[in-house]
Amino acid sequence: MRSFDFEKYDALGDGTVQAPLLLSACGQLEKTVVSRKMTRMKGHDFRRWRKGLELSQKEAADALGLKRRVVQYYEKGERDGEAVKIPRTVRLACFAIQSGVSDYHGPDKKKDRDEEGSSDKPEKKIKKKKK
Repeated sequence: MRSFDFEKYDALGDGTVQAPLLLSACGQLEKTVVSRKMTRMKGHDFRRWRKGLELSQKEAADALGLKRRVVQYYEKGERDGEAVKIPRTVRLACFAIQSGVSDYHGPDKKKDRDEEGSSDKPEKKIKKKKK
């Protein structure tokens, strides 16, 4: 088992880290020992993330694929008097943006084996008709 370097991924500087969620989702952490309590991102955490990257609410909304008003709800922590939770997808996107990821196109495709001299697909056998 590997231990996890929390200080490296403590984006907000408050001792909480959401990084293992993203890293394990990407398959980079298979057996990770998590020794600190994981907490969900709150409105003030979201605001600190945005301000730490020097983004306006509009820029953060565009980067996350959200409306500016949703960013305001997340920062305030409520909408129409009811609590608003920041979804895991948004938390992971915040981490990705902070880590310099601007877009993700899926896992790398394997090179065509045709280039290496063999094919991925088995060859079809052609049956000869008897006369």
